[in-house]
Amino acid sequence: LSERVRSEIRSNMDRSRLRESNARLTALSRYAEDITACETVDEVMERTVEAMSDALAFESCIAGLVSDGRLLPIASTLPEPGIDPISVDEGIVGRAYRTGEPQLVDDMQTDPDAALKGDGRRAAVTAPIGDRGAIQAVSNRCGAFDTRDLEFLEILAGYAEEALARIEREVTLREERDRLHTLFEDLPMPALCVERRDGGVRVEDANVAYADRFG
Repeated sequence: LSERVRSEIRSNMDRSRLRESNARLTALSRYAEDITACETVDEVMERTVEAMSDALAFESCIAGLVSDGRLLPIASTLPEPGIDPISVDEGIVGRAYRTGEPQLVDDMQTDPDAALKGDGRRAAVTAPIGDRGAIQAVSNRCGAFDTRDLEFLEILAGYAEEALARIEREVTLREERDRLHTLFEDLPMPALCVERRDGGVRVEDANVAYADRFG
């Protein structure tokens, strides 16, 4: 009888964990399109933190990007003043960024790399955003996170990385178009910019020299 009771309890717990995981994954998937459609870096980070708080039910969340060897907090649910920028050589976040590996820490107070000790924060789960930064959730309770939390955080970091890469590509394309446009406008001889379309040629633009000579 005891074994049957234990077996039923384990089965119920497994079903409960599965329902919870499915619910969180469904909630997380709703943020995927929003995050990958963001138009600015700040929007990506803010929506990522929102997903951490809403879809994953993490209480204390932070998202940061690396600049000049320092991890700069961009968005956070932490009360002001939150967390100051730290070197990528410091902290659990820095370790995740340097190694490219997610980090699951049950008690930061015993972790040799933990940058925050004695402030009440205990458990932490961290995932790098490629080579761009990292996201982290912390808790005041030891062992607050498990491998499922880590997996979900990795999925979310993947959404953020994809969105940031797209924004970076778009910025690069705009800069290239601007340079080409400037070169085109500064040509001393008359010039037209044309495009082949539907078997014909369409004039898209004329530079200043062309307008001065031909109107």
